[in-house]
Amino acid sequence: MAFDFNLLYRFWFLIILTTLSILCTGFVLYHLLFDRILRQAMNNHVIIILLILNFLIEAIDIPFILRFYRFPTT
Repeated sequence: MAFDFNLLYRFWFLIILTTLSILCTGFVLYHLLFDRILRQAMNNHVIIILLILNFLIEAIDIPFILRFYRFPTT
């Protein structure tokens, strides 16, 4: 059974970038949600919603893609 190394590179590349993205999303959400001035500014509400949606995609969708890259089916 030959393993495609291209998928392995994609796996590690995606896992590194996803980890960094989750950390950055958490950092920005923390500051937007716990700073009262930032939280009450209307222009930040859209950013907060987009960050929450991005976090949900990272938490739900990306693990399935990572599983495919790590254990490809033929």
